[in-house]
Order: sequence, then C-alpha cells, then structure tokens
Amino acid sequence: APGGSGHWPLTAALAAVLLAIVMIPIHWTGNEINYFDLSLRFVRPESLSPLHATYDASNARFLSFTILGFFIDHLGFETAHVVLGLVFAGVLGLAFAYMADTIGFSRGESLVGLGLFLALKQTVFGHEWIFGGVEAKTFAYAAVFVAIACAWKGRSLRAVGLAALATYFHFLVGGFWGAAIVLLIAIRAGSLRRAVVPLAVFSLLVLPMFVLLLREEMIGAAAAAVQADLSPDQIYSQLRNYRLVAPFLSTKIFLHHWLGGSIVVLATVLALAARLRKPQAERDHLTVWLLVLSAYLLVALVAAWFDRHTYFLGPFCCFRPAALTLLLGLMALLRWSRGRVGGAERQRWVALVAAVALVCVAVPRLGVTVYKSASGRRLPIEHALDAKQRELVDWVRGNTAPTSVVLVGPWSKLDVERRMPWVALEHLFGRPTLVNFKFVPTRKDQIAAWYQLLLWRKAVYAGDCTRLAEHHVDYLVVLEPEAVARLSACGQTVWSNGAYAVLRNAAPADAG
Repeated sequence: APGGSGHWPLTAALAAVLLAIVMIPIHWTGNEINYFDLSLRFVRPESLSPLHATYDASNARFLSFTILGFFIDHLGFETAHVVLGLVFAGVLGLAFAYMADTIGFSRGESLVGLGLFLALKQTVFGHEWIFGGVEAKTFAYAAVFVAIACAWKGRSLRAVGLAALATYFHFLVGGFWGAAIVLLIAIRAGSLRRAVVPLAVFSLLVLPMFVLLLREEMIGAAAAAVQADLSPDQIYSQLRNYRLVAPFLSTKIFLHHWLGGSIVVLATVLALAARLRKPQAERDHLTVWLLVLSAYLLVALVAAWFDRHTYFLGPFCCFRPAALTLLLGLMALLRWSRGRVGGAERQRWVALVAAVALVCVAVPRLGVTVYKSASGRRLPIEHALDAKQRELVDWVRGNTAPTSVVLVGPWSKLDVERRMPWVALEHLFGRPTLVNFKFVPTRKDQIAAWYQLLLWRKAVYAGDCTRLAEHHVDYLVVLEPEAVARLSACGQTVWSNGAYAVLRNAAPADAG
C-alpha cells in the first residue's frame, strides 16, 4: 500500500535546516559562476561577447537557464544567488521529506539518513552531489524526489510527467531517473506490462529534448572532425572530468577516488541480493529497486573499463546515480534496523535522540554561516580576493576598455583555475578572457576548440609570443612574477604589484 504518514511538513522543516548547512549562499562555487554567466548570456545574448570564456552553444539546459537568467537579469548576480540558494534549501527539503514520508521512512530515519549522506559527501564515487549550489541539476533533483513519491503512490502518469520536467531541467539527471522511475512503477505493480504506458508517455514527453540534443550532437561531431590530437570525448573525460567519469584513467586515480566506493557498491549488491533470498515479508519493493540501481553502478564500472581508451561514455556521466542511490540506501538501512534496536518505544526514542543530535550540530553551524554572510566575509564575489588580487582586479577595471581582451596565465596546474577567486576573474574583470579551464562547453566542436585554446594559451605563456597573432589579445595578466622576463617579447609591462603583472600586447590581432 502507498506509504506516508502525512506528518512530513515538520520533517521538511528540519531537513531544510540540515540542507542549509551546505546550501546557504555564503560563497560562490565555480559551477555557479559558470552557470550564472551562461544563464545571463542565454536571456541577454549581448551581455557577453564571443570572446568571453563563458560560452556554450548547446540548448540542453534551456529551461534552467531561462529561469536562472530571469532572476539574474532582474535581481543581479549577488541577490539572485542569495535568493535562489535559500529558496532551494527549502524546496529540496520539502521534496525530500515528501518522498521519504511517502516511501514510509520515519522522521528519524529520514533526518539521520540525510545527515549521514551529507557527512559522507553525498556519494560513494563519481563526485556527484545533490545538495549544493544553485544550478540546473538543483531544479532536476527537486522534481525527481516528487516523481519518486508519485510513483510509489501509484500515480504513474504524474510521476513520469515530473520525471520529464526534470529531464528538461537537466537531461542526464532527469533521463536516468525517469527510466528508474518507470522501473519502480513496474516493481510496485508487479508487472512490466503496467509500465508500458508510463514508459511511452515519458518517451513522448522527452522526445523533443532528445531530438534537439541528437541534432546538436550530429552538428558538433561533424564540425569537430579531428581538430586536436584527442577526440572531444577524450578531452572531456581525460583532461577535464576524469574524477567524474574516468575511473581507469590511471591506477592512482582508481585507488584514490574509486576503489573504496566500488567496494561499498559491490558489498551493497551482495547484501541486497542476500536480503531478497529471505522470507517474503522482507522482500519489499525498495530492496528490489535498490538492488537494480546498485547493480547498474557495477555495470557502469565494467563498461568504463572497456571504454577506458575511447571514453565514448564519458559525456553521459554514467556514475551520477550513485548519489541518490546512496541517499536512499542509507535511509533503507536505518529502516531495516528497526526490529533490531528494540521495541517500538525504544525505536522512537533512538530516532528522537538521533534527530535532536543532528539538529544540535546543524544549528550552530547554520549560525556561523549566517554570521559569515551577514558580516560579508565571503559575499559578494569580491570578498574572495586578497589585497594583492584586489589591486589586480581594480587596475584592470580602471585602466582597460570594457571590450579589451585580457588573457590570464600561466597555470602550472590547470585545476587551480577552477578555484576561487581565479575562476571568477573574467566576471570580476568585466572583460573577455578567451578561455578558462573550468568553463568547458558541451558541444563536441566547441570542446575541441576549447582544448585548442588551452594549448595555444600554454604556448604563449611558455614564451612563444609569435602565437599571440592567432587570437585577439589586448593584455596579458601574468600570475607568476618570474614569468614576466620570458614574456618580455609579448608586450610592455604596464602594471605590477610584485605578485602579479599586466603586459600590453603591442600588436593585437583583429577581434573575432
């Protein structure tokens, strides 16, 4: 029978308090800076020039970008960030609590499971997260939670409709969990035939998005046509997102980022399979569903091994489901331990104590984050700068034209470019910077072009100033003082504060 106590609003309020720990907007993430810029470009194309590093011709996230762009356009970056961050802490708390209550999890199981999930950094491998910044998948997961609840209640068409909505918010999140929800419908009904109509409806609803992405894939693949020594899939997987999609890129990466999670997933599959061999009373629908979801992760690992040279599967981010699978698994584990804790009264006390303990930990941390936000320590973006960095940003803003192209480097480690404040330099400068390691586009031809720009920038900062003629550059920001000497042929030093320098390119190429 459908679960649900009807007392989930209080659970939602407590869950929102927990989620506020990781979602309250006291700082910016690299993803948010990237997606906020893309969203503003989507609704106001004139806001960023073709020479900005933030660009993506794909329309895969048009719905999310439209909503984000609307808020940014009307409220500004900082205010939109704060408002949406707070709203989504509440929205996800509501959606999570409704899903958990519908499936039949108690308040204690829901909150303790959520707390453990956050403590475990939200996944076993693949670096996927559910509760964090404001971006396209934040919208998608809220819809997925409610869709799972609807499927559990037997409201199949409503469930696949919400799953389709999640797919339009974020194709990969909504697409996988849409299929998983159709499977859940079949499991709950005890018949694959009962899932045929929901599957057909879901397929029809997402068909326009599928056609759009297929068209973009064909255009991008044709245009990419060997622009680099690596294919777009290899560039995306090996260079840019190896922690997310390439477990077998090297032995070190597998041992450090994937082995522990792989063992946990294998143990989970074995434990769930053993549970299904027990009496019928313990063979619940959630066990079957979790077994399939966990087995999928093992299949994805095996597929990644065979795909370790071509990385054709990389752009599909096959390990994303690990996050929500872990969350559901933790709550299920707590529920299955009910009968092993003691009588009903003792179980209620254990749940109450666990929930109170989590709230006691959460409230002080929430107070600290609110204090930091109110004191302006980390917001707005400018507060991430130290004194020397602020001098650099102020000079560029005050002494260059808004259309000036400002190249930034060198980057001895590309990963550094993804961290604050470096990931925000283009936004802070208010000037185009051509390329940023964090801001990788998604269409294949643009991925190839992005990679070529990275190689070109590396050559320039290595001292090959003749390469500057290949792209329009007005100024070079030099982040390492010792690099100024080898770049002397690239232009005249017009500013320096000992930590950073700016060179003016004597003969910039024509823009475009």
